[in-house]
Amino acid sequence: MPTDLLGDLNPLWCYAIVLLAGALSAYWEVSDRFKPYPDAWKLAGTWLLMLAFTALPALLFFVLDRTGAIHDTSVFAALLIGFGYQQVLSGQIASAKAPSEVSILWQPFVKWVDWMNGRIRQRVARDDNRLREKLIADVLSSKDKYQLLLNLIVQHVPNPKDVQEKLKAEEESVKDLQDPIDKASAIRFRQAARLYEALLGIDDYRYLLKRADLLVPSDLNSPGTRLPSFTSFFLFCLFLLFLIALLPVGASTKAWMYGQYRADLIDFYVWRVARTNSSEADKYRTNEQLVAYLANPQTASYACQDLAAVLRYESLSPKDADRVLATLLANDPPGGACNPLLHQLLFEALRAPNSDVRARIQDSLIWLYSEESPKEKLPDSLKNWKPKPSESPADIEQNISLWRTTWAIPKFTPSATPTPNPPAKP
Repeated sequence: MPTDLLGDLNPLWCYAIVLLAGALSAYWEVSDRFKPYPDAWKLAGTWLLMLAFTALPALLFFVLDRTGAIHDTSVFAALLIGFGYQQVLSGQIASAKAPSEVSILWQPFVKWVDWMNGRIRQRVARDDNRLREKLIADVLSSKDKYQLLLNLIVQHVPNPKDVQEKLKAEEESVKDLQDPIDKASAIRFRQAARLYEALLGIDDYRYLLKRADLLVPSDLNSPGTRLPSFTSFFLFCLFLLFLIALLPVGASTKAWMYGQYRADLIDFYVWRVARTNSSEADKYRTNEQLVAYLANPQTASYACQDLAAVLRYESLSPKDADRVLATLLANDPPGGACNPLLHQLLFEALRAPNSDVRARIQDSLIWLYSEESPKEKLPDSLKNWKPKPSESPADIEQNISLWRTTWAIPKFTPSATPTPNPPAKP
């Protein structure tokens, strides 16, 4: 069934879209917060913020779907939540308004983000101060290093003359000192501090310091191998895509992903059967996927038991019960690879609290019996049983026992016509 990419899509793909859109929004948010602090990207706290801002839209997408505000199969809703979750939480988007309980939780999250933001900035400032002290101490200890630093700055700053004027101004500021030794030390220290200030205005100054042997990789806060923020974000997205790829999306799941992964996916599709706000396209996809699981011998038993259990939900509507039964009775033979188990599961489902659902299960069992034993006559007591709301549990159990007894009676199967032996050769 073709799907409009701007309308309805498999929910697993929609969650992938939300995660990727959330990752991009998180990158913009974190980059804006630490724009003056490019070294923040090498701290674990920054990536914790990145992860929190990425996961938040996906969690909001799930909550809004469960409350009926959006459909988790809508590509438009996935993009809206992925890029505009802050506006949704603040109530600025009326078409996807978050519940008040969720909006209340947004305030503690903002406080936590501000707290993390302050900690990261303090850490970056502390590392910068350590680097400043280390670099100034090295420059003061060696005239060669001082000259190297001065040459590097003069070569890369846009206005070298301004730097020279500031250095001369520092000489004038200490001219009143009487001790020549203290005076010379003060001049060099103040000039080194001015050079460091000028250094901060140079793009990628740490790489230049490392290339000029003014810093070594063992120095504190010497990120000679620090990745640019966008490269780090790109690697983060690749990691995110890898996690998404681990989800067994579609029917072509590899053998090593069977087991619990596939059981969880069956649970996911069975849960969608009983949803009240599913789109028609999603209902079709869910049915097709479950029919495929029933046809697969490796998944049929688990899927069949999961679906049959849904029939006993008290909140299950007769319309949804029809959908479940239609899925169970699909394939050839009915139930697919779980055909030998199907009637036993339907017997158990006759204990459903909704009499309308029991009536539909009863009709399904009558049809299934006629398909499997076309030459056998069903007892009138079973054929004429019409489940009613007033039935007692004992009445229901009596009919379940009668079904089991009837199905256990050996069926007539015509013997195979013997094949005559070929005549013996003379």
